[in-house]
Amino acid sequence: MRRHAAEKREITPDAVYDSVVLSKFINKVMRSGKKHTAENIVYKSLEALFNNEYKNTNDTNLNKKEKTLEMLTDILRKVKPLMEVRSRRVGGATYPVPSVVRPSRAEMLAMQWIITGARQRKGMSMFKALSEELILAMKGEGHAFEMQKRVHAQAAANKAFEHLR
Repeated sequence: MRRHAAEKREITPDAVYDSVVLSKFINKVMRSGKKHTAENIVYKSLEALFNNEYKNTNDTNLNKKEKTLEMLTDILRKVKPLMEVRSRRVGGATYPVPSVVRPSRAEMLAMQWIITGARQRKGMSMFKALSEELILAMKGEGHAFEMQKRVHAQAAANKAFEHLR
């Protein structure tokens, strides 16, 4: 018999953008409990992302925080996987069964892939690497999109075992 499911913790929104999604993203970037450093990295990279997108715009009415959050949510939406392969044991054999990804897991995977792609970039500071990875993800390129394609291809290749779901 399985134990009860873990209780979901309530995550407080971040101080600058007042967003729970961004707070989760900061927590994913954080290492060794250095939250202030993680916040600085994420805020600088979001600033660079905004400046890259609106560098030729002289519009003073742009709400910078709203636009930046909108860009981040768009990037995460583009990178989120729809299907993934999960192992299922049937009659002594283990089969890779394609299944739909829960929204919370899809969001977590998208964040993880973007951050992993940024960490793999050597020879530059983390905020530059993260901003480049976000810019590439906005264009439909980069490590996060490669991972999404790989996961979707794996799910498509194992469609034969879909009846085991």
